Amino acid sequence: MLKNIKTWLNKPFPFYETYRQKVIAPFLFALFIVFFLILFNPSHNTDFVLVQFLKISSYAIITFFTMVFYNTIPAIIFPNVFNSEKWNIKKTIIFALLTIISIGLFNGLYAFKFDNAGHNNNIILFLLTVLVKTLTIGVLPTIIFISYLEKRLYKKHHLSALETIEKLKKSNRNKKNYSENKYVINTKAKEILEFTNNDLYCIKSEGNYCIFFLQKNNVIEKKIIRASLKEIEQNFTKSDKITRCHKSYIVNLDKVNDITGNARGYFFSVDALKFKIPGSRNMSKKLISEIRTF
Repeated sequence: MLKNIKTWLNKPFPFYETYRQKVIAPFLFALFIVFFLILFNPSHNTDFVLVQFLKISSYAIITFFTMVFYNTIPAIIFPNVFNSEKWNIKKTIIFALLTIISIGLFNGLYAFKFDNAGHNNNIILFLLTVLVKTLTIGVLPTIIFISYLEKRLYKKHHLSALETIEKLKKSNRNKKNYSENKYVINTKAKEILEFTNNDLYCIKSEGNYCIFFLQKNNVIEKKIIRASLKEIEQNFTKSDKITRCHKSYIVNLDKVNDITGNARGYFFSVDALKFKIPGSRNMSKKLISEIRTF
């Protein structure tokens, strides 16, 4: 039982990839708060309509900015903890609980000052009551939603990956005239790197450098040059097989022998490499669609 729970908690789970996602989710949740409080009025507020609207809007604004803060600032301060490639269900639940507790705390402080119908003067007791209600209402639905979403995303990406790798393998088998193209990379740092499309496995970005994984005499060689991945990407605009799949990776689809998927996204496997090449949700979604047209 405990082993199964531990396995489930360590399952991959997606985290926000763009600032747009980090803002839109809080905005939608804040709108939900507005509609929920208007429809159900859980506090049985009897204020005038305008006063009620201002109070409800205040709760929504507090919720929005609290969520935006948690979605952005901690990831900047602790980038290793919020590494999207290592994000899992356990981290998601802890992250959600901290967010829920903070929202309850800040909304409780606001309610104590401006929406305290019972005129409770004990702020600690008031906040504890609010937090207990918040956790009681929020924890179970959050865990259920995370579990549902993980299963749904896993099934979607897994089945899509199976279908896509078959398309890619069929495309590679049906190549009649395989042309070997030569690439010459000239960087702003005046570094030059020459190779063919048959030599390249993938390119990985690390800081201000790019690592080229190349095949030379049946041995993998790593070539490091100072350049951004965006700068390197411009050299492959005419290729439909050497393409960007992640913010930190360019992959040569001719070398890919397997594609797998989980709740977090897609992964491209190359026999010669000891690691799987990740695909970001936004980029790999477009890439998967393109592969199916080969």
